[in-house]
Amino acid sequence: MIRLRLSGIDAAGAGVIAALSAGVYFGVVTPAAQRQAEVADDRARLEEVEQALVKTENQRREAEAQVAQLDELIRDRRITLEPVSALNERIAAISALATEQDVSLVEIRSGSPEPLGAVIGVPVHLAGSARYDAMTRFVHTLHERFPDVAVRSLELVGTPTEPGSTASFKAYLKWRAAPSSSGTGSAGSTGADPTKPR
Repeated sequence: MIRLRLSGIDAAGAGVIAALSAGVYFGVVTPAAQRQAEVADDRARLEEVEQALVKTENQRREAEAQVAQLDELIRDRRITLEPVSALNERIAAISALATEQDVSLVEIRSGSPEPLGAVIGVPVHLAGSARYDAMTRFVHTLHERFPDVAVRSLELVGTPTEPGSTASFKAYLKWRAAPSSSGTGSAGSTGADPTKPR
């Protein structure tokens, strides 16, 4: 009988130990593992944000370098500026270049011309989508073909690093133009449909 009672006690003790072990596992070990997974996810997201910030900073520096180079060319009179009255033609040319480089534009519009010393600065806003390599070619060719246009900012939405993948983008350009003989009012704020250049 004593042996049976001891066996019953042992069984009860084993049950208590098993219950405590399960409680420790589910109450301590599992939450700790979940926290480690969450920390790993947070670190991965932080790395993505840091990489995006580095890319944005590099783009900002490149844009500033382009603006400085353009201003130097204008001062040295090594490029001839088009009159601001040719704004519609320049908008159409940029739209055509985007099509040529497989960049899909959903919006291209200019802002109000503003005096920049002896020249006129015209902001041009672009929005659309493209593969990363196509966007890179577009920006490079834009700088070569139109040295009077500077890319002030470029924002990519998404990470089109895989072949064939696309990302949305927004770009802010600044076109340097010569004052028109009739003034800047003839250009004004112009919107253009990329499918129907004006």
